[in-house]
Order: sequence, then structure tokens, then C-alpha cells
Amino acid sequence: MKIQYNIKVFLFAAVAVLAVQHTDAQQLPFFIQNENTLNPSFIGGDYFKYGMPTQAGMRYRYQWAGVEGAPNTMNAYFSHFNEDYNVLVGANFINDQTGPTGLTGVYGKTAYVIRASRDVMIAAGLTGGIVQYRINGDKLNFLEPGEIENGGITKIFPDFGGGATVYLDEQYYFGVNVPQLFGLNLDFRDEDNTVSVNRVRHYYATAGGFIDLYGDSFLESSAEMRYVENTPVMVSGRVIYNYESIFWAGLNGSSFGAAGIDAGVMWDGGNSTFKFGYSVTNFFREYGPNFGMTHEMGLSVSW
Repeated sequence: MKIQYNIKVFLFAAVAVLAVQHTDAQQLPFFIQNENTLNPSFIGGDYFKYGMPTQAGMRYRYQWAGVEGAPNTMNAYFSHFNEDYNVLVGANFINDQTGPTGLTGVYGKTAYVIRASRDVMIAAGLTGGIVQYRINGDKLNFLEPGEIENGGITKIFPDFGGGATVYLDEQYYFGVNVPQLFGLNLDFRDEDNTVSVNRVRHYYATAGGFIDLYGDSFLESSAEMRYVENTPVMVSGRVIYNYESIFWAGLNGSSFGAAGIDAGVMWDGGNSTFKFGYSVTNFFREYGPNFGMTHEMGLSVSW
């Protein structure tokens, strides 16, 4: 299947806030080079460009380098689109550590694709899994000593999300999703102290596409917008030039004062395509905190 995409200006965002004793924990972490993490209805771009319905890969993200306790996240994922049954299935494993708090989650996802017409596909999906939340009391300061201060405490909870994506006229895709359909408030207590972790519902909108140039080269763009109650709407975008299925290079930026570069290589494995990518992002605001650079790298295979 060969699809041509026009270029648009797109949206996207990511923010995480950490505070001692009361924490608004970050959502499923955002990865610049992998949209499979958030939206269960997202069909990987290699299906549209190369006709490869199956993808698997790993990503690592080190956010705000130089900040003590900065987030670092690992994600492994698998996704397969069955054209005969119009069903998308997949799985995600995520491990995230941010200061004294951390989470490890295992998720499964499924989506159904409706072919409304020759030029319109609509996918709607759900994701569900089990997440372990952790608090390392040794890294917190309390007025009173207690069990939390003397070690780690964990809790395990179910987690669910949903999303939908429209693929229009073989030129565009537009998606919306909520990684956590239910907000979650966690209290880690002992007789003397309490640590509360509040995860609030986030709302995402995504869009993207690509346009063929010459030979096998093409220009690709993707973006996301995120809304969280009582916080500013944040947008971000990415534009990538792919050269002859050999390498890619591009730029990314956000309304939060961040800008960065992306680069990667790909090689043909016969009936499969391998990719290795790296991105670096920095903040360039004249006011407010400077969180430092963010590094991300990943390896994937499609077939």
C-alpha cells in the first residue's frame, strides 16, 4: 500500500511536575519518535508507507539531564494490524523513575478499524494494564520519622485508556486519546506521615502525515496537543526529512520553549525494516526554570 501525505502544522505537548510530599505524577511518558505509546488506535506509519503491519521496538528517554532526580523512562512495545479482520492488537511495557517516585506498567491494547469508504479509515481502541507505583521514602524529608522514611512502599492498580484515529483520503491522520480514563489518587501512609500521588486525566490530540518527494525520499510531520485541567494547553511539532529509506533528519519544537533535532538510520532486512533513532531537545526560554537537555534513543523493526 502506498500513501501520500500533505504537510501540516501540528500539535503536541508534554509536562511533568514533581513536588515533595504531594506529587502530580506524569502520565504515560511522551516519546518523540513513537506515538504507539499513548494512542491504542494508532497504526504505525510503516504500514502506510511500506505495507508492513507489524512493529516492535524499544525506547529510552532521559529527561532534563543535569537535574537531580530527573525522569528516565524505558518503553518496549509491539503492534500488529490484521488487515483481514480489521483488528489492531499490541502491548506496551513502561518503566519510569522520577525522583523518589516510580512506576512500572504492562499494558495490552486492541482496536477495531472501520473502512468507511475507499479513502476513509476510522480506528477506535482501548488499552488496559496493571501498574505498580513506588515511593522511595529514603529520598523524602519528613518532620516525623516513620516506615515510609525508612524504605520503599509500592501499590498496584489497574489502568485503562482509550483513543480514536481517523485516516482521511490517504493523506492525513487525526487522533484523540485519553491515556487514563480514570483519575487516580494514591496515599502512601504510616502512623506518622502521608505521601499523596495524584494522577489527573490528560487529553491528547494528534495529527500527522507525509508527502513523497523524489525516489523513495519523503517529508514527514507529526504533532500533538495536550490539555490538563488548570494548566496551559501545550503544543509541539516535528518535521522530518527521510532520504531514500537510508536515514532521516529533522527538527522538533514546542510552545513550552523547547527545540531539538532528530536523526536516525534505517536499513532493509529483506522482508523487514530496521531503524535506530536519536533525538535531543533543549529549553530556550528567557524566563522560568531551565530543566536542561532531554535525550532519547530507540531501536525498532517492522515487517
